[in-house]
Parts: sequence; structure tokens; C-alpha cells
Amino acid sequence: MFPDPDTSTRRAAGLTRSLPFMQALHGQTVVVVDGGTASDATSRSAFAQDVALLALTGIRPIVIQSIPTASGTQSVHTVHAAMTGVNHELVRLIGSHGARAIGIDGHDGGLLVAGAEPDCASTSTVARFDSAALNAFLDNGLVPVVMPVAPDDAGHDRLLRPERLGSLFAQRTGAVTLVMMVDSAWLRELGELAGLYGITELEQWLAEHPAADAAPCVRDALDALAHGVQNVHLADIGQPDSLIDELLTEEGSGVVFCRRGNADLLSETRRYFADSACVLRDGFSVEKKPVVRF
Repeated sequence: MFPDPDTSTRRAAGLTRSLPFMQALHGQTVVVVDGGTASDATSRSAFAQDVALLALTGIRPIVIQSIPTASGTQSVHTVHAAMTGVNHELVRLIGSHGARAIGIDGHDGGLLVAGAEPDCASTSTVARFDSAALNAFLDNGLVPVVMPVAPDDAGHDRLLRPERLGSLFAQRTGAVTLVMMVDSAWLRELGELAGLYGITELEQWLAEHPAADAAPCVRDALDALAHGVQNVHLADIGQPDSLIDELLTEEGSGVVFCRRGNADLLSETRRYFADSACVLRDGFSVEKKPVVRF
């Protein structure tokens, strides 16, 4: 059978629309926190394909694995073993799509040292981070798939919160973008922030919702933005291809946080058009021109 010409046309149009995003991100580091996206075989396969696509278009992705759901009675070593199995499969699946990946944790290359005291979520803080090994992998065209576990100074393994680790990695590797794959319930909590917002709006939301389930994630996003990351995407783990939709299309269904909010962007747009007033037609109003994500 021959392919449906309408389907082929739509796919070609989609690739054309994605080209500017691919060009903007080419050669840039993007940190992706999987947030449970790779929790089953089907979703692992789809997630690995999306990560491979990013790598093959010239983007430098770093993947932070989620911590498998576990009861409080399970030891760190049991959870680590479960993560290792998922890690190996993700590396294999990414490789099957033509990109090269490597599975690592905090032990490798002295990457991470954890704090000794766990926080309220039974995870530990990061005491020290050496990005040399991570940058070496990226410079050699490898996709690091990182398990959020690291030894403390006494050599005891500690679990790390993936979102916090993703924010730290994005800051220290000069990543332009951090993507957190989150539950749709968190996105509903952030409903009034749907769209493009900056640090001021996030700080106000946190002040009004300090105990919200999404609050820790928003704090990590704020920290990333305050330390040089250009934007943070919260993508819905329940939506197929949401990673690609957020990064390579205009139709993403998640939330985008930027270092500059809408008010700042509009102010700059007004200033630009004021400086260019001599070439604008009479009666032109910048307020009529939408501020778009690009």
C-alpha cells in the first residue's frame, strides 16, 4: 500500500515548523528530568526515541532518571538496583535509535557527593558536584543517563531528588533549557501560570502556594533561572511526545518559565518599536501585537 499523501504532507509540514527550534537548540545542552516517564516498557521506548531524536538533531541532552516508586521499608541499595535495570534499558533503547548513551551515577568520575542528612522526602542534598566527567561525555557525543544516587563522605549511598539534581546540572553545565516531566496534577496546580512566565510571577505564585505539591519543583525552576538557565519547561508525562512538543514545536501543552516574564518582554518590544518609530505606519500600536514564545 502507498502512504496517505495527506499524512505525509502533515508530517513534512511538522518537520518544517520544527526546523527553527532545532536550529536554536543545535549544540546546546538540554537537561531532561524524566519524572517517571520511563516507568513502563512502552513509555521507556517512546521516551528513549524522543531523547535520541534530540541528540541526532545536534542537541546535547542529559537525562536524569526518576526514582522508582518504593515503600519506605526498601533500602537505598534495593532502589538503586531497580534504577540500574531501567538505566541499562534506556541506554540500550537510545542506542537502538542511532544515538550513543552512557549510564552513570554519582560514583562515576567523582561526579557527585551527597550530604549525609536526608530531607523530609528521604532524599539527600548534593554536597559536591564535579562536572568534568559529565562534560567529557557530552563533548564526545554521548547522552548521559544519570541515576539520582551518590555516596556521602562516609561512602554510604544516598538518593537524590531528581528535580533538584536536574536544576543543579542545568546550572553547572551551562544548559540553555531544563525540562521537567511532571504529573498533570502539578500542571493543574499551576493553572494560573499556564503560558510564558518569568521569575517575578513564579515568586508570587510560591508566596501564595507554599505547600502545593508543585512548590518544590517551582523552587528548583526558580533556582535554575536565577543561575543562568534561559528557560524551564514543565511537560505532562501523560501526553505522548510531550518532550518533543515542548522543545521542537509551538504546540506544547505544558508550562514554560523564562528568566524574563511577559511584562519584561512586552517592555522590550515597546522600546524596540519606539526606537523604530520612523519606519512604522501611523496608528500602529504594539499592544496589538502578541508576544509569542520563540
